[in-house]
Amino acid sequence: MLVFEPPHRFVLQWLVDPRCAGEVEVRFQPDGEGTRVELQHRGWEQYGDEAEAAMSGYDSGWDVVLGRYVGAASA
Repeated sequence: MLVFEPPHRFVLQWLVDPRCAGEVEVRFQPDGEGTRVELQHRGWEQYGDEAEAAMSGYDSGWDVVLGRYVGAASA
């Protein structure tokens, strides 16, 4: 854990593959009766020419992960 500031945010190192370690920052903000969760996955520039392909593969993966999070939080 690189940063831990409950209840507002945390930042962790994300080992995308053995060549590159990125960061994931998750922020929590009040939003009406609920909470808005914002996720930023950064560090793709380490991939050089392969950055766009690596990033696009994770885009769809985060949709699945966050969809499960929403389902669990809503139950």
